[in-house]
Amino acid sequence: LGDWFRSYFLPVVMESERQNSPETITMYRTAVGYWEQCGPAQKPLEALTKADLATFDQALAVHRWSRGPAGEQRALSDSSVFKQIQIVLRICLAAFEEGILRKKISYRRRRPRVDRKGSYTLAECRAIWSILDQARLPSECPERLPFWRCLIAALFYTGMRAGAALSLRQSMFSLRKGQRWLVVPGSVNRK
Repeated sequence: LGDWFRSYFLPVVMESERQNSPETITMYRTAVGYWEQCGPAQKPLEALTKADLATFDQALAVHRWSRGPAGEQRALSDSSVFKQIQIVLRICLAAFEEGILRKKISYRRRRPRVDRKGSYTLAECRAIWSILDQARLPSECPERLPFWRCLIAALFYTGMRAGAALSLRQSMFSLRKGQRWLVVPGSVNRK
């Protein structure tokens, strides 16, 4: 699976046909890396079965990772395990469609339930804002306070994710009928 991913699926399907983003490609590479650490990775792609996906699932359940060499060893979250399995299944589906796998692998793992994070209250937002008045910022970086105020205001008024808010550009602001508008293209706010 790993060899076919690198020699065909990545360059042909992901990069040429779909033109996937670097972030998506990194997610697929990570999933294939996890796959290559488990037993079924030694089997030829055409011989994979549903049982091999179950073995992969079990291997992910006991896998540990850390952020850096000195980081704490952690288990993958249920959402991350689900995502890795879905990615390997997508690669297997492409192999089936290309005639490499004789039978489509159907492995259904229940999607984990994720509790939605609560929003900040107005009082919490005001507290964050007021702390900026007390922040000790280096004198050589006077632009930091306006940056943080703009970022917090953008997050508060738009409800955008931080990454999307950091992608905003001055050209996205316009004047319509005497009012200032922020027009955010879909490429900036994908989620």
